[in-house]
Amino acid sequence: MNKLLAIQRQNNEYEALFAKLQGALRGGHLDRIVWLDDVTKKLDETEFEDPYWLAMARTTIAEIDARKRSVAASYRLMLQGHPELFIQLQRYDPSWNNY
Repeated sequence: MNKLLAIQRQNNEYEALFAKLQGALRGGHLDRIVWLDDVTKKLDETEFEDPYWLAMARTTIAEIDARKRSVAASYRLMLQGHPELFIQLQRYDPSWNNY
């Protein structure tokens, strides 16, 4: 019975975590590639025993990767009009040019 309660508690935590994460992604609250890289790393390092949560993590990582490309594209567009901002952008979000 305790194991079942622990599983239910873990499921509730994962559900809240993924809902919050997806809301932050879609709301643009994580729109720095360095932050997105950190989230990806944490999801990769987490061992999801349940196949459902593992699939959810993989789907979320795919969404994060798409967001990284979108953020990098917006940086490139910004730099077309303001190339002088390149050095500041490199300091602000150093890995952006990888996407």
